[in-house]
Amino acid sequence: MIDVLIVIDELKKIKTELKLGNNAMAMKLIDEGIAYREKEVKEFEEQEAPKMPVGDLANDPIKTFN
Repeated sequence: MIDVLIVIDELKKIKTELKLGNNAMAMKLIDEGIAYREKEVKEFEEQEAPKMPVGDLANDPIKTFN
């Protein structure tokens, strides 16, 4: 939920910059947001994805895994 609130805050900042006509700053904020989220995805894929189940186990909510 905190991530959602952060994104909302970032979007409000971008909207303000656009209203002020500061397109360069708005683009910078967008690029920073994208880069940050891509970094989060990469870290997740490196740390958590190898632990995730694959195949039939990944789609069966009854089976458990370690």
